Amino acid sequence: MKQTLYDLDFNLWIEDHIKKLKNHRFSELDIEHLIEELKDLGKSEKKCPRKQFNDTSRPSA
Repeated sequence: MKQTLYDLDFNLWIEDHIKKLKNHRFSELDIEHLIEELKDLGKSEKKCPRKQFNDTSRPSA
């Protein structure tokens, strides 16, 4: 199986996809992995609600 940028360098894959999205180059997106990452993001958001994260990320007074 041919290795993709996603397999080789995840951070570079992210940067590349941000550029493609900003430039409306949708046909060049790695849709399969993009969907996978969005699903995982949704799962992690359910485990750590923003309000809870924001409350715990503030420094103590």
